[in-house]
Amino acid sequence: MNIFTKSMLTTMLALSISIPYATAETRQVGPVVWNTDTAAQLSDNVPNNKSQLIFVRFADNLPTSTSANISIDDDYQISLQSGHLSNVLVCTGEHKLSTQSTAHKSNDLLFNGQTIITLPKQTYYYRVQATANGDTSIMPLDAS
Repeated sequence: MNIFTKSMLTTMLALSISIPYATAETRQVGPVVWNTDTAAQLSDNVPNNKSQLIFVRFADNLPTSTSANISIDDDYQISLQSGHLSNVLVCTGEHKLSTQSTAHKSNDLLFNGQTIITLPKQTYYYRVQATANGDTSIMPLDAS
């Protein structure tokens, strides 16, 4: 798997997909507040005992019912829509990634899973794809 830098990802996103991450926005629901500036959340300094996973879904003009539910180690991470990305820090070691379309109306967080092994202080990029019939896949993002 190729390891990209944060600046390479920013360039790829700007040129290849339309992701509305360039402007920061603060959101709040009850007492919970978060910043939607995804670019600011990407870490150039991953802690010694952690790895960073970044999931990218290129713009595909599919309906929102094709959002890809992503889980790590049987824990829900995000429902990734077209033209968006998400990142998470995980402990280094073995992990189970899985994805399933929200159209399936299932909570099977191990569906379509694959095992990965992460190394300390590394960032790994994954491309998430969806189809109109509800199939989803997740694969390492390659520069070629």
